[in-house]
Amino acid sequence: MDINRLNKPHEIDVLLANKVAEMIANKPTINLGLATGSTYINFYKACVEQLNTQSIEVSQLQTFNLDRYFDQTVDDDSSFEAFMHTHFFDPLNLNPTQTHFPYIEQESDTGKYDQLIDQAGGLDVILLGIGVNAHIAFNEPGTPFTSKTHRITLADSTIETNKEFFTTHESMPKEAVTMGISTILSAKKIILVAKGANKAQAISDMIHAPISESVPATALRLHENVEVYVDEAAGSLI
Repeated sequence: MDINRLNKPHEIDVLLANKVAEMIANKPTINLGLATGSTYINFYKACVEQLNTQSIEVSQLQTFNLDRYFDQTVDDDSSFEAFMHTHFFDPLNLNPTQTHFPYIEQESDTGKYDQLIDQAGGLDVILLGIGVNAHIAFNEPGTPFTSKTHRITLADSTIETNKEFFTTHESMPKEAVTMGISTILSAKKIILVAKGANKAQAISDMIHAPISESVPATALRLHENVEVYVDEAAGSLI
């Protein structure tokens, strides 16, 4: 696990935007696993700017989002689909056939997302955030490391953190569909970003706690190609 500690969040965004733009330039057919949330807003802005400024071809890449809220319509302003269209898909004019989200509406849908990823050739790189309870994607503590894409009940701390994106606490979804930990670990390269003091303990646990399903992010220590980027606050306990 390669730990990179930068002073300011903006430094992470610019560095990572340059890195991802270079990856796309080198492999136009790249398969990207993408995260949502405030951690990545400025990264997407910087990445779009880099891709457009350098006229890097994006018409062949494929994106696979980590997760989405269960039973939420795609046109809901608080949906992860809306987030991605606003911050990344629309500014790059990506075709809808290039973007993918995990859906499990009925039992027969189980396994389809992982199959789609496998058929595309697997994830070349996946971008992760980390929850205050050390969840990755929406894999809450206790999620088996062998898990594939699945439906999950969100932890109270996750609901509390994400409620800022909703008009009322009651409107915040309590369930989600997420790539499993096994799905994440199947990516060729994993990049995790954390910003702010509220992520410091989770980052410390990810690096130092015993590898355990009670601390989902510790699973990343089982992968041979993981880069972690933290700002000064998020890295204050390591």
